[in-house]
Amino acid sequence: MNTGFNIFNSADVTLGKIVRATGNEEDNPTAAVSGYIPIFPGINYYHNWTTVSGAAKVIYFNGQKTPISHTAASSAVAPPQACYARINLLQSELNSACYKVYSTANNTKYKPYE
Repeated sequence: MNTGFNIFNSADVTLGKIVRATGNEEDNPTAAVSGYIPIFPGINYYHNWTTVSGAAKVIYFNGQKTPISHTAASSAVAPPQACYARINLLQSELNSACYKVYSTANNTKYKPYE
């Protein structure tokens, strides 16, 4: 599990899709959805990107990759059972430094995914 500063890997996305709170993917020509990002439950994660119209920013999944919660907030504590997160964002923001996913302990300026 990557516990580094920026845990969002912009190379691990599906273009033209969003993921719904149900866990199902849907077509959206201007959006992109991340793969499953390993996270720790109970940690506050920060994310700075534009909300895709009609979609949550972050969908949380348990260890079996079943959706358990979602949020449109820019900062949220991962639910107790959360093991993964998937994020919806605009394709135009994929290579922008204006969004990140951080754990609380590493919330400073942007660094690329490592």
